[in-house]
Amino acid sequence: MGRSSSRAFRRAGAGGLTPGPSPFRRGETATAVAAVVTCHNYARYLGQCIESLLAQTVPFAEIIVIDDASDDGTGQVAARYRKAGVQCQRIEARNSCEGRNEGMRLTNSRLIANVDADNWLGPRWLETLLPAMDDLSVGIAHSPPMQVDEQGRVQRKAPYARPYDHWALRRANFIDTCSLVRREAVRQAGGWDRSVCKRLDDWYLWLRITGLGWGATVLEEPTWYYRVHGGQKSAADGRDTALDRYQIMRDAFHVAVVTPFCGRRFSLKQVLGNYRRLGWEPERLHGLFVDNSEDAAFGKALRAGLHRACADWGSVTIVRDGTRCRRGASNAEVANTAKLRNTDDMAQAMSRLYAGTIQRLLGERADVVLTIEDDIEVVGEDIIPRLLTWMESNVMAVSGTVLSRFEQTEGKPRAIAYDVDGEAPYRHHALTNRPEGSGRQQVGGTGVGCLLTRGEAWQRYMPRRVSVNDDGRHAWHDVAFAADVRRRSGLRWLLDWDVRTRHWQENGTWV
Repeated sequence: MGRSSSRAFRRAGAGGLTPGPSPFRRGETATAVAAVVTCHNYARYLGQCIESLLAQTVPFAEIIVIDDASDDGTGQVAARYRKAGVQCQRIEARNSCEGRNEGMRLTNSRLIANVDADNWLGPRWLETLLPAMDDLSVGIAHSPPMQVDEQGRVQRKAPYARPYDHWALRRANFIDTCSLVRREAVRQAGGWDRSVCKRLDDWYLWLRITGLGWGATVLEEPTWYYRVHGGQKSAADGRDTALDRYQIMRDAFHVAVVTPFCGRRFSLKQVLGNYRRLGWEPERLHGLFVDNSEDAAFGKALRAGLHRACADWGSVTIVRDGTRCRRGASNAEVANTAKLRNTDDMAQAMSRLYAGTIQRLLGERADVVLTIEDDIEVVGEDIIPRLLTWMESNVMAVSGTVLSRFEQTEGKPRAIAYDVDGEAPYRHHALTNRPEGSGRQQVGGTGVGCLLTRGEAWQRYMPRRVSVNDDGRHAWHDVAFAADVRRRSGLRWLLDWDVRTRHWQENGTWV
């Protein structure tokens, strides 16, 4: 299943980041701000970095250099500044994350400035960022750098800097290691994790900190200098790879699993079986299940089944919703009968459930949302990782292949997919076969039968309505959802033909 953020938290909570007593300062009083400089064989840059720390218009209370197994005279460079109050600690970790953790252990400061030795700060760096920390809910304050070459000549403002956006951070990292962080936020998140990809160790920490509810501030004024050179671990752009990003998401993301149940007894066993094959760490799974069956016996069986299938999940919420969508027929009958379901009553009921009840209860802390409808069985194991693999930074949703029970093309059931980008919006795609050369296909949208979306989509693009649109063109919540995602976000929506499903029918067969 892979390493988890919770293990990192337990490791740190066992004393890993509990401060001092500091060998550099005496007494119990926490200092204002400490600068921690991590350095491995960057003696040629270290002097400029230290001098920039000493030249701040608002001075640092402590400056600590972590000499991590250097053999180029790093310790001697740091020693030149001892009279100015700069302290140096030698470690043999050969890992910048461990160096930053060591710096935190050596100070009692509530705020920590992390600086890599090959970079340097403008004189107003701390003065500019410090006011953001007056808001005690902010755990990270950052400003963009100016990108410089190896000789320190300014090239450009780094392209990945932008104002802070909670959801944009979950698509790609735009906050550099050189940030002002609150000790308590880092401690709660488990500290810097030395085992993750070196290019994305900062992103992993920021995701965990903001996932705990801490805020972040990213200013627009460049206040420091990022040196691009051949010996560094990453460049200012092209900062990650798809595999690295996937591993970070797998280790950090919380997943909300959503299913509304209308009372389909014939598929309950299969749907409950999905929840045992998600391939995700249970404590980062959060179930949101709506019982819309109006059937006490079904509701009892549902709750018992969820208790068994989701017993070790991080959280499970079961909502009873007894609203009937059509007079004279149960919700299960309406859902299973083509003639009855093709009505505004059914469309409005589903819009109310998804755009009202479910969206409201999801909150903003689900990084991704997996919807599995109550007649869908996903074939195979590791359901979430298989879909998440294709969740690149420009992708908002990845769907498994759900074949329609009611619509066919040339005698073959077609995949549920919509054309929301063309001149005839909301038209169904006539998809019956996977494209040549790839198992993935970009579509305008799909149903929500087996769909992994970013939490951002639910917060920003799920239509906030409980009835059909005024123009009457798309009564169904899933079509309207896809249309809003494609038109307002511009991000891609993928259909993965390799993630197959069984679409169960009341007669015991499946499509």
